[in-house]
Amino acid sequence: MAKYIVPPKKMSREVIIKCYKCGALYVPEGMQKSILRSTNYEDCPVCGYSHNSNGNRIPLWKYNLIKYFREKTGKKEEMGGQTDEGI
Repeated sequence: MAKYIVPPKKMSREVIIKCYKCGALYVPEGMQKSILRSTNYEDCPVCGYSHNSNGNRIPLWKYNLIKYFREKTGKKEEMGGQTDEGI
């Protein structure tokens, strides 16, 4: 079964957040309201940064692009960054 499925924007109104501090991508469950700070999304699950707001929202196409490049660089790091130049 697939994990972390984000449906298309027209079918659902999911909000994708890119953390300002660490760059993690996550879908918040809701927004937090506080007297001391403006309305923010819930804290980043990776680093705990608590000031992600509407300025950190990204569209689905940008999420897919970031995910593609992270997967591509992740595979390169698993191989040890080796290239065919040394052969």
